[in-house]
Amino acid sequence: ISLGMERSSTLAVALTTALLAVSALVMRGAGLKPIQSSVMMQTRRISPITHQRPSLSQMKEGRQRWPHSRREELWTRALQEVNDNDFVDVVEKSTIPVLVDFWAPWCGPCRLIEPVIEEISNEYAGRMLTVKVNTDESPTTATKLGIRSIPSLMLFKGGDRKETIVGAVPKTTITSALDKLL
Repeated sequence: ISLGMERSSTLAVALTTALLAVSALVMRGAGLKPIQSSVMMQTRRISPITHQRPSLSQMKEGRQRWPHSRREELWTRALQEVNDNDFVDVVEKSTIPVLVDFWAPWCGPCRLIEPVIEEISNEYAGRMLTVKVNTDESPTTATKLGIRSIPSLMLFKGGDRKETIVGAVPKTTITSALDKLL
């Protein structure tokens, strides 16, 4: 059966919407947090960089404690996003081990393991840096490192890739690889 272009794109949108709804239900059933959008962050006065709220006194004074530079962001956030422009500076020149999560917004398994990655980044904060690379926005880095499927996790130490984990794996798999590296 041949569908018109307009009808097939409408069907694709409906299927994508249904898949995201099912993913949200599965995440809630598993006790995982849904992903917050930047619109939610703006309406709730949350920093898009640190995902933190300013203190009440800072809001009264009109000040915000959000970092204003990339360097400040590195030290105020356990989990951060990098792109093709700053991957080498942040990951390959890091003095501490780095866990890199290659993901895309349309990837269901990527969205399912995102809360696990956030937990790990908070648990290992200070000993390890955790970054996310959107493969749609940073195709050069993904291609250079041979990313063929997502989610893909790479562990770097001293600028060298030490281990690669492909797919939505349990937290224990990721933490055991990290513990070997640290």
